[in-house]
Amino acid sequence: WQKRNNCNKISVLPGYEPKTYEERTLVMLKPEALHYKLAGKIIDDLSRSGLYIVGARIARPTREQVEKLYAQHKDKPFYKELVEHLTQDNSKIMLLVYQGRKGEVVRVIREIIGNKNPKEAAIGTIRSAYGKDTTANVIHASSGVEETEREIAIFDDENTLLEPIIEYY
Repeated sequence: WQKRNNCNKISVLPGYEPKTYEERTLVMLKPEALHYKLAGKIIDDLSRSGLYIVGARIARPTREQVEKLYAQHKDKPFYKELVEHLTQDNSKIMLLVYQGRKGEVVRVIREIIGNKNPKEAAIGTIRSAYGKDTTANVIHASSGVEETEREIAIFDDENTLLEPIIEYY
């Protein structure tokens, strides 16, 4: 990493070729990750993926956003608790968009984060290391490419999440 003179952008590793990196996924660090200052450790763990962060933002999710995000779980017993958890006390989340080679991004991220239940997550995964239970499991990641686009749209209402944060060589 290097910061160029007269430039507020941080340049990414040499050899980054945007055309070969066609898939992306949304990762959300939940409130407990920020509250317990785990964000840096989690991002470091995610760096094992070899993927690039192409969007990042800290946000306070609205109830409407969280309900849209987890709409497919509306009839499940954990839904209400999950919505409350993500919206209580003006909670903050961190949204990260990772990009990489087509066909790899979602799979790789989901392998690194582990099972939704930290007690069932493989040792060495993010959720096994930092998660408490299925609600406070520190992280959410899109389950597929189509899901990624839907989820980004929920949080990117001002078109700022994907503003360029990297400078291409």
